[in-house]
Amino acid sequence: MRKRKIYTDEEIAHMVVGRTLKKTWETIADEIEVKFGYRRSPSNLSIKYNSLIGLDFSNYYTDKQTQFVYAAWLNNFPMKKIIAGFEEQFQQKINKDNVDFIVKQMNHEQKVKSELTETKNKIKQNMEMKKMKKNAWTKEEDEQLLACGSWKKAMELDNGRSRSAKNQRWSFLQKQQTKNGLKRGRLSQVELGMIRNCETVEEAIALNLRKPETITKHFLLLKANSEPVVSKKKTTKKKSKQPYSPRWTKEEDYDLILNFYELSIDEARNRFNRPYGAIASRLERIVDSTKPEHISMLMEASKEIKARKKADSPAPRKSRRMLRKERKQAKKTAKLEAKLKRVRGE
Repeated sequence: MRKRKIYTDEEIAHMVVGRTLKKTWETIADEIEVKFGYRRSPSNLSIKYNSLIGLDFSNYYTDKQTQFVYAAWLNNFPMKKIIAGFEEQFQQKINKDNVDFIVKQMNHEQKVKSELTETKNKIKQNMEMKKMKKNAWTKEEDEQLLACGSWKKAMELDNGRSRSAKNQRWSFLQKQQTKNGLKRGRLSQVELGMIRNCETVEEAIALNLRKPETITKHFLLLKANSEPVVSKKKTTKKKSKQPYSPRWTKEEDYDLILNFYELSIDEARNRFNRPYGAIASRLERIVDSTKPEHISMLMEASKEIKARKKADSPAPRKSRRMLRKERKQAKKTAKLEAKLKRVRGE
């Protein structure tokens, strides 16, 4: 069987997807042999994968494992106990970097959940306030209730309110009238309409809208003119359309993969101009995707992250043995230079 040295994009994609599904290198090697017609050793696949990705997707953990690590961290368990307890519980090894990654990821999720809960509470409060405003008694309804003249007629008024609501509002309005006295100022169109609908002056005065002399004056004027009352139509406001949410571009997806864990919540919102929950959901969708373009994007981003970390890491500190060796070499060089000067007569 002829061996193929160059890795194709289809072969790399199959290898990454298989590793994401936690398949062993032996299984992936067998699948590549069946699909592409040539054999690659498991060790060769592992070396190629590590050189390209630098991040093993088989190290991703289940929700149960993630909750175990996060709970241990919240209870201030030392790192050694977390690692030992994880291996004993799940018969699977875990290192310090993976524990730190899980804790960081869970902290982000908790922040997103608290933010979503706060948003839901605000929406609920706004809906309750709107409901209260919607059910509030209007000025026209109060005037209609008072125009009944007696409690019995007020209870028979058909205005869409329940008997208990009308009874409570009637008692409130009667107390307000007793406290403040009769209403003053110009009569509204509704009040004028109620006076016009009365057949006699005594019936209009019984409405108890203003002083008797004021009611008598307006009753006579209205009956003399008999102008129909034009009711004003309520203008309904058009519902505002919901803001359009733009689609994610390839550049934004790559920027999200590359810089998400380096940004705070406010920085992420300002950078991508979206709610933090939508940003975190988009990242999770890309990481879990099996599409070749997403896989290649993850590979390219992992290379850049690896290079960035390497550039930021400080130079290794020299050991005492190395420093002692350098001092000996410097002394030896100095002696040779001095010997050469003596030979030359300098």
